[in-house]
Amino acid sequence: RGDGGGGMRQANGGGVGRSGDESTMPSQRAPISLGGGTSRLEGQVMREAEAMRSKFAAAEVKFDNSADAGGAGGGSAAAARDAARLAAKQAWLAEEAAAQGAELAAELEAARERAARLRLSGEATGSRLATIELGPFQLPNPGGGADLLENASMILVPGHRYGLIGRNGKGKSTLLKFLASRRVGGLDPSTSVHYVTQEVSLTAAQEEARPAALVLEADVERRLLLAEAADLAAKAEASDYVPTAEGQRRQVDVHERLVAID
Repeated sequence: RGDGGGGMRQANGGGVGRSGDESTMPSQRAPISLGGGTSRLEGQVMREAEAMRSKFAAAEVKFDNSADAGGAGGGSAAAARDAARLAAKQAWLAEEAAAQGAELAAELEAARERAARLRLSGEATGSRLATIELGPFQLPNPGGGADLLENASMILVPGHRYGLIGRNGKGKSTLLKFLASRRVGGLDPSTSVHYVTQEVSLTAAQEEARPAALVLEADVERRLLLAEAADLAAKAEASDYVPTAEGQRRQVDVHERLVAID
């Protein structure tokens, strides 16, 4: 029984008793309050916990979204600057797109006139019955970014009709414009390509013209023949004009071509 008592005392001393140096013991938890008020130890623990929270709490960040902060409609000054930069970038992109569109339209018109002149002068080398093989070629994206087509090629067989199928922005119109303007290599310069654009930009003179006149003006070959016929007629009316067999044959040829077109 003595050993048992000694063991009990050892257990009490090591587990439940408060004998010994209390500074080496872990911090004590506040006793659970049963509604009888806050004890001194419980209040001390609560004050220490509040002090720790105040010491390590993150700084509060406040955003001023008031109307007088510099942004329109209550936005901040930074938001106003971002909106201004975005508007400037969009304006620049619109100007670049317009410039590229005008350049491409000029190339397209020049390619049409060159093809018509080659056919009228008899210098055309391509055959209308020959298969057209194009590529490989790249199709850049007019809006920037990755190319729409890479290492592409196509074969056009006479007597066939072809259609381009794809979602918006995939390069269908761009491909047709590049073909018509000869930006895609391999197309004979004398080949007749008539591109019908979706958006037409008219000059002041074209705005005053009748629709039938605009349709006839789109015929490049007819337009060139009319200009040449007027030039030949002006030369024939000159006082120092000396008729030649070649000049007379050309007048007849131009007249016959105009009659065939009309």
